[in-house]
Amino acid sequence: MFKRGPALVLELCKAGVIKPSKSGIAIDTAIIAAEPNLRSFVIGEWASLIQAAGAEAVAGISPQGAAYAALLAERIGAPFAVIECSSEPCKVYGKVRGRRVALVSDTSENESHILNGMKALSSSGARVVLVSVIIDTDSAALKRSLRTHYAPLVRASDIATVCSSAFGG
Repeated sequence: MFKRGPALVLELCKAGVIKPSKSGIAIDTAIIAAEPNLRSFVIGEWASLIQAAGAEAVAGISPQGAAYAALLAERIGAPFAVIECSSEPCKVYGKVRGRRVALVSDTSENESHILNGMKALSSSGARVVLVSVIIDTDSAALKRSLRTHYAPLVRASDIATVCSSAFGG
């Protein structure tokens, strides 16, 4: 069984979700979806964050964010929406008008999709109360641009410290 806090980061490193690469770290969040125990733990931790923010719906950026949004919405018994950003402007599929929404994505790497997803949700009549990702890749520009609460499950600053033993360091 997994534990909260640094144990989540360590488990993600051990599972290969986070691993060293020549340019720093490589992230493969698809591994979470493929490992039932890890997936259940991550979704449970994430659902707690979303509920604490008072979100009434969950929206995810397609493709992986949308899949996680569906799992999260099911866990907390809330509606969910898919945000498609393959063209400008992003499109929202789902009923979010008048709801407090948590916007989720697997990582913070694609800052423009997150910011454009927030705009699309606002245009759809939703109020974004939380932006959350599994792994924050130290997106300082994103954090400055957000006008809502930002809560990643894993912060880039914790990865090297916590995962050094998993990385053999």
